[in-house]
Amino acid sequence: MTDCPARLTFTPHYQSSQKNAMLRPFLFSLLMAYGCALWAQNVELPDPAPFTTLGFKMVMLDHGIPNEQLKDLQKSYALELVPRRQFSKHFGMLMPLRIGNADIGEFRNVRFGTLDFLARIAPAGSENKVSPYLQGGYGFSFEQDARPFQAFPLAAGLDLKVGKDMWVTLQAEYRSTRRENRKNVNLSLGYVFRFGSPDRDGDRIADGQDKCPDLPGMSTADGCPDADRDGTPDSEDLCPDVQGDKSANGCPDYDKDGIPDDKDQCPYEAGKKRLRGCPDIDGDGVPDDIDNCPNTPGGLYTGCPDSDNDGFEDNEDDCPGIAGPNRGCPEVSPQLQALLERATNRITFEGRSATLTAQSLPMLDEIAVNMRANPSFKLTIAGHTDNTGTIDNSEKLSETRALACRGYLISKGIDADRIKTIGYGATRPKADNATLIGRELNNRIELSIGNY
Repeated sequence: MTDCPARLTFTPHYQSSQKNAMLRPFLFSLLMAYGCALWAQNVELPDPAPFTTLGFKMVMLDHGIPNEQLKDLQKSYALELVPRRQFSKHFGMLMPLRIGNADIGEFRNVRFGTLDFLARIAPAGSENKVSPYLQGGYGFSFEQDARPFQAFPLAAGLDLKVGKDMWVTLQAEYRSTRRENRKNVNLSLGYVFRFGSPDRDGDRIADGQDKCPDLPGMSTADGCPDADRDGTPDSEDLCPDVQGDKSANGCPDYDKDGIPDDKDQCPYEAGKKRLRGCPDIDGDGVPDDIDNCPNTPGGLYTGCPDSDNDGFEDNEDDCPGIAGPNRGCPEVSPQLQALLERATNRITFEGRSATLTAQSLPMLDEIAVNMRANPSFKLTIAGHTDNTGTIDNSEKLSETRALACRGYLISKGIDADRIKTIGYGATRPKADNATLIGRELNNRIELSIGNY
């Protein structure tokens, strides 16, 4: 009775030891390579841009090592497809899908599959020539004619970089499950390919979007170095050590007008480059601080408009719509000036009334002819009296006489808005009111050409 158990346990123990002996050299080599790779990675690089890989593996599974009662089973084989998203230099997520046939216990050539959701840690980084990693997580196993069951895979592996975007991967995995006889260890070998644009300088900006793919830089500077972090690459930054504005080539620009403060004559008011940073509200090319008319487009000298281009600004031009040298008005010819002077003695009234005498009409007709010939002229009619009568009566009489002349000219086709009247009364005598001749000279009409 004592010999039977000994005979039953001796052979399995020997066979199990054989399997363990076969696996130990591989696991030892894997751990040694893992440790050497960790020790060799002494250069700390920034995180690369996230990237995606796709792996293809051949997997050899052994259900006998972790399951004593399955010690005599042959190895099983499977194919594995491994999509992975690498979020940083050290961390990634993957979702491997495995399909194969296996001998499991009393079942032979059972079709099976696995789908896992795993986290991956690469302590030395994922971009090195030798990149060891650990991964683990949660998954499901599927078998022919059976319900899915949970699994808990844990693996260690090495990625060996053999090209710009390609690795050879070697991995050992222990897969624990909650179903009897389904635990297994497996070894896999395959290729991993990276998709999308790489990140050579490790600044997390893909080379396809990186204007300086070999120099770590800032995303705000399109992947180029930017020491002051103002968004302007150092190669274009005229003030590389002081934060500034892109519009001012990286130099400070308080008013954001694109002109650096040290060259801006109006650094606190947004302006135009051609005006050295000063504002010009009316856009006439004259800075507001020296523009006499800052809200109205004007000339380049004072900034005020001159609509008739006669050299007299509209606000000082007596005839702003008509060019002329006489305070902006056309010159009055000597002949017309003489006519106006003669009219003073030729326009008369009956007694102290405002009724024009017949002798006055030819003179007014001649004035009407000249007014029609010079449509830009405007006429001022001033009435004067002697000092006979009260001040109010004299002023009223002088105004009424001026209006009588205006009414006659209007009747001859002259626009009313071209004629202005004023009554001075006896306030501006021309001669001595003490004599009859003096009083006759003071009762007069004076005509002048001007603007009002």
